[in-house]
Amino acid sequence: MEPDEPCCSSAAERKRKSRAAESDSFRKVRLVCDRERHQSLRSLEDENLRNLRLDSQRERQQSLRSLEDKNLRNLRLVCDRERQQSLRSLEDENLRNLRLEKNRQRMAVKRSLESEQERELRLCDKRKRQSKYRRDLAQQAVRKYQASCLDLAKENKLSDLSVECMHCGALHFAEEKTRGNSFNDCCHHGKVVGLNIPEQDFPEELRDLFMKLDARHANFFDNIRHLNSSVSFASMNPLRYRYPSKRGPYCF
Repeated sequence: MEPDEPCCSSAAERKRKSRAAESDSFRKVRLVCDRERHQSLRSLEDENLRNLRLDSQRERQQSLRSLEDKNLRNLRLVCDRERQQSLRSLEDENLRNLRLEKNRQRMAVKRSLESEQERELRLCDKRKRQSKYRRDLAQQAVRKYQASCLDLAKENKLSDLSVECMHCGALHFAEEKTRGNSFNDCCHHGKVVGLNIPEQDFPEELRDLFMKLDARHANFFDNIRHLNSSVSFASMNPLRYRYPSKRGPYCF
């Protein structure tokens, strides 16, 4: 048998390559022909041949499934569900009733062959599933009730940034106004305006970085918060007793 193995392997490889090169229309025709051929062969089977084929098919499927990992098993189950849903969506009322009746007959035969231990195990699994289903329904009802009791937060829309600081020109929301058009968080009511660097005196290297003209601007913006903290009050350790508020200098 050994000399035949390379030949079989080569034939299987040629078959795979041939099917991979098929067009969609050709593949559909091939599958229809395969189904018709299988149906024709199965119509000629007697009861013994049919049972033998089904047993062989079950053994082959069990062998393949024993090699599955968790991901492959989940993928197979999802594909099976989708295929069954697709087939059932095409059923009319007669086909649906016929399928359900066959399922009932098959389950009745299967249960009649159960041992006492298998029956107890099946009923135990059924009780667990029903208990989980009822528990999930109860939890869902509780969540819906809790959600219905919540007071939804009222939507609060801020106005546009349309109020300009009279000292430095920074834009603010109208709700931020406390004393005319003078604000504390931008320039401390005009006390730090004189510290702003005039545009013409702004360092050229920093201007190129902010304007994204320097090749290093991407790295600069990625680390701008670290750079800002390294030269801000946040990186200093002031002595609290030197400040009346005992909380150190005002910083943001």
